[in-house]
Amino acid sequence: MNGLRLFIVLIVGWISGAAACFGQASAMNGEISGTVTDPTGSVIANAAVNITNLGTGFRQTGKTGDSGRFRFNLLPLGKYELEVEVPGFTPGRRSGIEVNAGASITVNVPMQVAGSTTQVEVTATGAPTNPDKTDLGVTLDNTATRNLPLVSRNPYNFILFQPNVSGIANTEFGVPRKIDANGFNGRINYEIDGSNNTESDRAGIRLIPISNTYVEEVQQVSNGFAPEFGNTVGTVFNTITKSGANDYHGEGGFIFRRTPFSARPKLLPATQPTPDVNLNSYFADGGGRIVRDKLFFFGAIEHVNRDLPAPVTVPASVIAQLGLPAGYANTIPFLQDLYFYMAKADWVVNSRNRISIRYMHHSNDSPYNNTSAIGGQYLTSQSYSFVDRSHVGAVQVVSTISAHAVNELRSQVGYRGQSNDRFSGSGTGPSITVLGVANFGGPTGVGFVYNETTPEIADTFSYDYKTHGLKAGFNTRWIRDTQVQASGALYAFPTIASYQAAASGSNPFAYVLYGQTLGNPSLRYNSLFNGFFVQDHWKPARNLTIVYGLRYDIYKMPETRIRPSRSRSTSKPTRTISHRVSDWRTAWARMSALSFARAQGSSTILHRRTSTGAPS
Repeated sequence: MNGLRLFIVLIVGWISGAAACFGQASAMNGEISGTVTDPTGSVIANAAVNITNLGTGFRQTGKTGDSGRFRFNLLPLGKYELEVEVPGFTPGRRSGIEVNAGASITVNVPMQVAGSTTQVEVTATGAPTNPDKTDLGVTLDNTATRNLPLVSRNPYNFILFQPNVSGIANTEFGVPRKIDANGFNGRINYEIDGSNNTESDRAGIRLIPISNTYVEEVQQVSNGFAPEFGNTVGTVFNTITKSGANDYHGEGGFIFRRTPFSARPKLLPATQPTPDVNLNSYFADGGGRIVRDKLFFFGAIEHVNRDLPAPVTVPASVIAQLGLPAGYANTIPFLQDLYFYMAKADWVVNSRNRISIRYMHHSNDSPYNNTSAIGGQYLTSQSYSFVDRSHVGAVQVVSTISAHAVNELRSQVGYRGQSNDRFSGSGTGPSITVLGVANFGGPTGVGFVYNETTPEIADTFSYDYKTHGLKAGFNTRWIRDTQVQASGALYAFPTIASYQAAASGSNPFAYVLYGQTLGNPSLRYNSLFNGFFVQDHWKPARNLTIVYGLRYDIYKMPETRIRPSRSRSTSKPTRTISHRVSDWRTAWARMSALSFARAQGSSTILHRRTSTGAPS
């Protein structure tokens, strides 16, 4: 059979078994392959090969081909035992073979001629090199994820343990900042069990926060991508969730920190007391069997409540000059109150089909928040309450079509909703900035809303033929976004005296910049991501693996032109009115950090004053 006929068989098999999985077929599974030989080193065809997952009892059987090779694809994670039986030879056995996410484990089995009662049994250990592995990356197994220091409880910080990656750890539940992977800044694909977990509106940002309680492994692929990988040139960060097994298992814990345990913040004035930096975090998880070797469950919960205070650097005397309450000099008591939940079921339907179903949820309420830079020169009235929610549902179906063909269907729907709302600590009226001195008044971020829903469906079909491991697959991901930009007004004053003059009414036009967002600030947009690939995992020799193929990705992005809706509306397209004054270039640069985002139907008006006090 020539190469063209091989690909025809591959495509036909893919269509006949297709449903739909993310292009990375080994994202939450691994594989075991190898060669069976006799004492002379010659290959043995038609040898019976059996593998058994020691934790769940999952079992697969197969036979070696004419080349003496065997291969088991899409295996659930865990430790395996491998048995080989050939008439006329002593049975061979390998135990303790650990399969990690994305791993291609090579287990060669030399058989011994029958004639003695000795059975060859070897406990597997990790090989220094693996000829079946062509990509570069590191997988942190469960031992690492359970024992590596992670004070933040944020598993995304594990990416900093990977080679060729640098960045700044995140003390909250976001991703590390300034990530540089293999020389690419922010070019990262975040995934959960191989499905998308990357936010659509910003590169290198995760979509769903997760808890370390239900993380089994962390897989990172940094280079040497096979065609089945797509959508990035930097690195893939894939989080693998835990599953149940035949044995009942679980854990729980309570982590706490009290203010006396921590040093005083460096920016805190000596006259102020040390702010509260308390932490309370409890977590629990557990899993086991419902039906032995058939149906398993796993569940997890974590609650994190912690103080993240932000010292104010504006002196109390300046706050008094501005006519603000004396309490504005106190440290801003920013805090987080988070809940994480996960439920998962794994069902071995029969010897040919198995299903995995997962649900995840998180909630976060953070009062005294501010996306600009809370603390420092930003006073407490500039804060708001940040409300964050997510829901994720996913299904994986693996079907063994024949001894040489396997199909994987994967689907996921993720939702993330965020908003910035006023609360008791928020100020009223416009935002006020005295350049280089203080920021107070109402917050500029209130009214912001971000909702993203990302349904996806994908399929990968694998077919083994002699020394070739053929694959073909596709993935489709829709992105449904709704964003509402914050609206409000802002005055900028060059000095305290100019603000006092405006506040008293003696000079109402003492400001140097006025900005206001008007109209309808909402925007909805849809995107469609499609990817297709074919590849061959060819092993022409026992110590040589060649992976080649093609991948094609199509991105249907939102239209940039704003089209009027069918209903009649009086809103106008976005417009900006501004006049530059050379004396206030510094003010303009400082104000750019507050950039009022312009969305469909909204207008931002920037009104400057000249040095003579006349409007410009």
